[in-house]
Amino acid sequence: MAMAAAKERRIESQRGATRRATRTPGRLPWKALLDERGKIIDLMASGAPLKETLVEIAHMVERLAPPALCSVLLLQPDGRHLRHGAGPSLPDAYNAAINDLEIGPSVGSCGTAAYRKTPVIVSDIATDPLWEGPREFALSFGLRACWSQPVIRHDGVVLGTIAMYYREPRKPSDRDFGVLQPSAGLVRLALAQHRKEEELRTAEARNRIAVEAAEFGTYDIDLGTETVNWSRRFKEILGVPESFQPQMSSLPSIIHADDRARFNAGFQGWAGGEGVRDARVNEFRIVRVDDGAERLLELRGRVLFNTQDLPSRAIGICADVTDKRAAERNRRETEQKVHQLQKMEAVGRLAGGIAHDLNNTLMPILGLSKLAMQEMSPLDPHHEAMELIHRSGKRARDLVNQILTFSRKEEIAREAVSFAALVKESLPLLRIGIPATVAIQTKFEGNPEVWANRGQLDQVLSNLVTNAAQAIGDRRGFIRIEVSTVDDGKTARLAVIDDGPGIDAAAQQRLFEPFFTTKKIGEGTGLGLSVAHGIVTSHGGRIEVASRPGEGATFQVFLPLFKYTDAAPAPAADMALAK
Repeated sequence: MAMAAAKERRIESQRGATRRATRTPGRLPWKALLDERGKIIDLMASGAPLKETLVEIAHMVERLAPPALCSVLLLQPDGRHLRHGAGPSLPDAYNAAINDLEIGPSVGSCGTAAYRKTPVIVSDIATDPLWEGPREFALSFGLRACWSQPVIRHDGVVLGTIAMYYREPRKPSDRDFGVLQPSAGLVRLALAQHRKEEELRTAEARNRIAVEAAEFGTYDIDLGTETVNWSRRFKEILGVPESFQPQMSSLPSIIHADDRARFNAGFQGWAGGEGVRDARVNEFRIVRVDDGAERLLELRGRVLFNTQDLPSRAIGICADVTDKRAAERNRRETEQKVHQLQKMEAVGRLAGGIAHDLNNTLMPILGLSKLAMQEMSPLDPHHEAMELIHRSGKRARDLVNQILTFSRKEEIAREAVSFAALVKESLPLLRIGIPATVAIQTKFEGNPEVWANRGQLDQVLSNLVTNAAQAIGDRRGFIRIEVSTVDDGKTARLAVIDDGPGIDAAAQQRLFEPFFTTKKIGEGTGLGLSVAHGIVTSHGGRIEVASRPGEGATFQVFLPLFKYTDAAPAPAADMALAK
């Protein structure tokens, strides 16, 4: 019974000491405390590691409450064990021994304070029951008193403890414990900042992994210090080594010369503020540093503003979009080709029906003109006109037959065709449909031959000349037809040049589309140039246009020069003009 009563008295004495320790402090070194606290906060603001901050807090306690030996322990995530945080004046062996200490209702001063969530005052380790287990160990290091204050977060979660050891039995004064309580607040503040920094580092690591997985590079520019940081991927895109230290002028020097002014103007707008707060997206060409390759770079960035509403940082991501843009262009071109092919097939079906009716109309014209020529004397002044009518009818019949062949996708016969001979033979018929105010000029450089269908090439020439004449209209002008070889004699060239009103850039992009026309409604079907394009491409060639408004137009047909090995049967793929 006596032992129980003694134990009860000790516990009551402990409670009384705790109550006295938690009273409002009396005379305290407030100026020194505030100065020390300011230094610790400055240290945290400078980004010092948590370990360094905790050691400085311990030194602060020791300076303000000598001859105290300060210890800081941190509660591990499991909520059951304390680990060493700081104890600069305690023996290393002691610090190592209390590391990973399990908390409980009677585990020394710190283990008990963390368990109870209240301060624990032990004035004499040699006699206090809370130290019954580790007593001899603590005494072996000359430690006789320990006062521990739990570090508790605002939501009641224990973060750790801060304690003051003494080498002789000692009860805390209001002054001594008044130092310990604000020090616990500094430990809490240091842990909160450390947790935020850890969360930020984790978020940055996750973002970095996501960005690198997406093949993005990142940049970060401090506009105040002009400090520039490029990620590893950004440097790879630009072709600079990972050890390269960028400066403000580094990126503009890598931008392609033709895009540099636009890039500089855009970046100066960001860096100068100008109210730019939303993200910007721009594409610029760069010239890689290592291999000189020209690549297309997409930059997405924004400027961050400080509390004075001044631009402070420029941050963003970049990606090499060269291959992506090329794939997009190829897809669009493929879609356009498919669309054009569909139109051409529609033209073929329409043309087949029209050609059939025209063929029926031409039969009596050809028959009657032939009969008339047979009954006329060659000396009859009308004989030449009737012969021209008959020849025109035959030419029309040949064109109709070609259209029928095209609509049925039948194989078209080919032969060696002289461009010069084709032009000379077609001129008399072409001249008939052209106003007398339009002069037709010719220029022949050599006599290139191509492997082609003569009637189809005649149709191409007719369509181009007719198109030029319609562009000139009733005013005075000229049409010049040129024949030559290019590409070191490997390609035959047929050009039709006029001095008409010219064609704007937007119209040039669509000239060879079926049903597209620049003429007024009722003056054209929009099929002439598309048919010409189909014929030329089906012969393995190309047709090009060059024009400016007010400067006329030049249409050029390029076909492979004829070789005797070309005189083989045409493959089945040559059946359709649009292929």
